[in-house]
Amino acid sequence: MHKDAAMADDDTTETDTDTTDDTDESAKDTLGAAGKKALDAERKARRDAERELKDATERLRAIEDAEKSAEQRLTEQIQALTKRAEAAEVDALRRRVAADRGLPADIVEFLTGTDEDSVVTQADKLAERLAAAAPPPPPASRPASLRSGNGEKTADTGLSPAQLAESVIRSRDGT
Repeated sequence: MHKDAAMADDDTTETDTDTTDDTDESAKDTLGAAGKKALDAERKARRDAERELKDATERLRAIEDAEKSAEQRLTEQIQALTKRAEAAEVDALRRRVAADRGLPADIVEFLTGTDEDSVVTQADKLAERLAAAAPPPPPASRPASLRSGNGEKTADTGLSPAQLAESVIRSRDGT
């Protein structure tokens, strides 16, 4: 807008100058030396003022452009920080759900959902698969019938381990 106004003033100035040049010659003749000097000084002042206006308008435009750039930089920074915050929230959600389901920490990377429902579903499936693939836990203790070395008789046969071994050998031999 400022540029259009300045250009309109420039056009007017040129037209005024062209029109006044013809009239100036006759005016200079009637004004005398002091009037001519005052008229020239006024024209010079007007040209200088127009130049200053044009320079000020350009500086204002440069400042507005710089502010736009600063706004754009700030907008980009806000977007980047928002993206990082969202990623951190999703990571925390995945870790919390994995811990709630008893999944090891190194399994969290396989949870790829971005909302709680999808992460819970994935964690439940992983927990099921890990439970199915795990070997059964060893028994707490061996049954008494399988214990050996103490010479006591077993509850099932009433024989000591040595007697039991001897009976097994005899049964193989057929005696």
